[in-house]
Amino acid sequence: MQPLFQRLSYGPFDLKNRLMLSAMTRCRGNKDTGAPNDLIATYYAQRARSASLLVTESLPIHPYLNPWPGACSLFTKEAVEGWKKVIEAIHDKNSVVFAQLFHCGRATHADLAAGNPPLAPSAIPLSGTLYVGGEKKPYTPPLEMNLADIQMTKNLFQIAINNAKAAGFDGVEFNAHNGYLLDSFIRSSTNKRKDNYGGNVQNRCRLLLEVVDIAIQFFGPSRVGVKLSPTGRSNDMYDDDPIETLSYLASELSKKDIMYIALREPESYLPEVKGTKQIDNLCKVARPLFKNIIVTNGVSHEEGQRRIRDGEADMWASASAFVGNPDLAERIKNGWEIVQAPTSCYFNPDPKGYADWPTYSG
Repeated sequence: MQPLFQRLSYGPFDLKNRLMLSAMTRCRGNKDTGAPNDLIATYYAQRARSASLLVTESLPIHPYLNPWPGACSLFTKEAVEGWKKVIEAIHDKNSVVFAQLFHCGRATHADLAAGNPPLAPSAIPLSGTLYVGGEKKPYTPPLEMNLADIQMTKNLFQIAINNAKAAGFDGVEFNAHNGYLLDSFIRSSTNKRKDNYGGNVQNRCRLLLEVVDIAIQFFGPSRVGVKLSPTGRSNDMYDDDPIETLSYLASELSKKDIMYIALREPESYLPEVKGTKQIDNLCKVARPLFKNIIVTNGVSHEEGQRRIRDGEADMWASASAFVGNPDLAERIKNGWEIVQAPTSCYFNPDPKGYADWPTYSG
């Protein structure tokens, strides 16, 4: 049997295979309430045929922290009620679903937050642009967070965690990758603070570990996951010593006995930046320090199978591979064509290119 199709005991769950749908923003939700609709429930149910563990699109923990109009959330009653339908549809396929919670940090624009500037661990601007009201605008330079801002952020995470529990999610995953707030605290390139939340690796990782502790209070440790990208370049990210950073986090999260760490390999399309101590295979660094490892975006399903076979990881996760392949498991199992969906259908409100992809017909 191919490694991807072996059953797996993870936390309290007996997973039907080792295939996971990782988070990808799709912008098909209600722009005012962040509530998912019946179309979104259909999309997740289709992919629950293949994936034993599904992680939602990134759910912002406050309206001012959503850089993608139409992205789903968990900060309104309507959103909580809407997710109940999605969760039921996934459970009907004998699959498990976690809510991915996130704070966008500096990766947004003040116009998307009623004029409020973004917050970050340090006032380091992000290069590039994003779409705001149909036009590209430079990212708004962030303000450095004070201790009251950090406490408010933890409070917002707690509310979102509580709402995830109320909606019926099986657990939560923290978005601590791709240069969003938690990741920007963790990595040395974006955290130049001189207080207890900056400087050495212990301080830089403090906020993530504190919000993990909050989630454990609501869900218990075996229903909490964390996604990391210690060598990722998205959103101008870099770390001077990712081996030290990943090793410390893996060890600390192991002490907390959370369910898993999902590791995103660096994006091949982004240029390398100068520096040493980079990592060719994140799993090899984390595996001796943490028992449950998921390899995600950045590796093929063939490489994912190899890592599972060789004991470097337990599961393989993807977002993009699922976009055009609701029957991804069957396609991999039988060697059938895997559709490469165009990125133009990823992040827009059009129903086309979302839940209308056919299963394989030969």
